[in-house]
Amino acid sequence: MEKIKFKIELLSKRIEIAKSKLLIFSAGIAGCWAFLSTNYEKIDLLVIVSLILIFIFGLGVTMNLFRFSIIIDEIKKLEKELNE
Repeated sequence: MEKIKFKIELLSKRIEIAKSKLLIFSAGIAGCWAFLSTNYEKIDLLVIVSLILIFIFGLGVTMNLFRFSIIIDEIKKLEKELNE
């Protein structure tokens, strides 16, 4: 039983870390966009930079969602152990 409690605590810490990484990443993207939009007046450059930032943001979100799916699988395994 102690082993299962330890696993649950570990999973909750992993979820908190993944959420904080996602928030920090999205805040960084918003900060970059605000900096670029106030300092550059060329629309062509902004379009290129925004596409790059959207790609990076999508990659970061995908990686965090993949981590969440791994965590969800581990939670399902723990539920099976608890039910047995």
